[in-house]
Amino acid sequence: MKKLLLLLFLFAGPIAAMSQVKVGLFGGANRSTIVQTSDQANWSTIKPNYDPIYGYHGGLLAEFALNKKGSLAFQPNVAYYNKGRKYFETFAAGSLLQDSGVKQMLNYIDIPLNIIGKIRIAKNFKFIIGAGPYASFFLSGKEKTTTTDPSGTVITRTNADLPVGNGPGKYKTFDYGINVLAGFEIGKLFLRAEASQSLGDMYQGNGFKGTFKNQVIGVSLGYNFDIKSAEPAKKKLPDTAATKKPAEVKDKDGDGIADADDDCPKDAGTAATKGCPDKDGDGVADKDDKCPDVKGLIGNKGCPAPDADGDGVPDSEDKCPNEKGTILTDGCPARNEVTVPVPVKGGDRDGDGIKDENDQCPDEKGFLRYNGCPIPDSDGDGINDEIDKCKTEAGVREKNGCPLVTKQKNKKDRPAISNEVVETVAEKANRIQFSQSEIELNAAAQGALDEVVELMNSNPELNMSIEGHASLEGDHYVNLALSNGRANSVRNYLVSKGISKDRLSTSWYGTDRLITRDPKKQSQNRRVELKPY
Repeated sequence: MKKLLLLLFLFAGPIAAMSQVKVGLFGGANRSTIVQTSDQANWSTIKPNYDPIYGYHGGLLAEFALNKKGSLAFQPNVAYYNKGRKYFETFAAGSLLQDSGVKQMLNYIDIPLNIIGKIRIAKNFKFIIGAGPYASFFLSGKEKTTTTDPSGTVITRTNADLPVGNGPGKYKTFDYGINVLAGFEIGKLFLRAEASQSLGDMYQGNGFKGTFKNQVIGVSLGYNFDIKSAEPAKKKLPDTAATKKPAEVKDKDGDGIADADDDCPKDAGTAATKGCPDKDGDGVADKDDKCPDVKGLIGNKGCPAPDADGDGVPDSEDKCPNEKGTILTDGCPARNEVTVPVPVKGGDRDGDGIKDENDQCPDEKGFLRYNGCPIPDSDGDGINDEIDKCKTEAGVREKNGCPLVTKQKNKKDRPAISNEVVETVAEKANRIQFSQSEIELNAAAQGALDEVVELMNSNPELNMSIEGHASLEGDHYVNLALSNGRANSVRNYLVSKGISKDRLSTSWYGTDRLITRDPKKQSQNRRVELKPY
């Protein structure tokens, strides 16, 4: 990557010095998906359940002319992109149906390096076409799981702490591919359609072999700004006749713009302002500039757009006008800042990409934003502080890190659950297992749950946490949906036997909490665990 950037600067520098340069802003909407292949036996039935998602993008571009006419140009870009896909499946829960879906939302910074061709169709109207490679860097992402059970109850869970790195079940931090574009340029405005396809795998399958490639199709609207004007026209006109002296262009202020075309013939200016001075270089002549000493916008009469919080995003576009943010988050504070580590010499014992000299936890994989340490978990409940809404009080995942039962003031705490009850529930839960790709309860599981119902009826203070799990066979998102469906099958069965919904909570983990990785013992992982509280 360093060599690529070095070549880019070496190539762009001489071009910028001898050619016209433009910079532009652009943004738009895009449709994205992940093109996947898999060696799973049932992949042909899983694949149709995936669909694209729709998002947005925006960024900056620079354009360096490669010939005098400007019909060929080098155009590097830096842009923020939403990518991902979604999964939906309907499972049979006895004689009823249960819907389960997972939406995968990923955020990237893309750097396309395009070669652009332009064909003039009319004055100030050109057809543009281009292509080139791109590099892509993973910023953040989340998976949102939604289940609608037969009773109509909607349960939603969001995982904003996706595993990142090289290894099974992890999202890679770097991706690369090719992109193509075509559209129209009307003066300084441009409209173009774009498509990109990654060549590397942006994710590694867990428990199966396959490929995962980002694919994006989008539309962008943008505006170009000239940075360096073309060479001025020659001052001398051709001879009108052999016996006459050559005609000369009058240019009193010597700014290279003929007096006849100069709106300010006595004061040197620029071509962009028709020969008039422009002290702040914002493209608005001083005589028309309401803020001549501050660089502003043409559409705002030369003044900067109002920006109350000073974050560089104008109030008209700032979704958080009173809080400093970034352009990538529409002016709102970023959830996690992305920084680039300074290269240092030395080793990296834990393999987290942070050299030991700068790593405060050199023997434990962590994140750059925590100086090489894992995301903290202040209350030790297994839910990291970034998504834990009760950081100092141990809780559960389905309550976003808060306790299932809140202690009430001026009331005694609930009686403790006896060890005998805990052991009895654990023994019953060992019989709640499922066939591969199934969420329906078998006779043995129903019998075990009938005994749990009796236990809960005789212990009215007893509540139950229901946790669904899946085996390694199959796709990650299918397994997540299966574990969701299994947990809700148990919950619905208990409710049908008279247990109040308020005494039950559900969570699902897919393949995150395996009992075994032995291919011959995967049936042990297809289970539901019950935990009294």
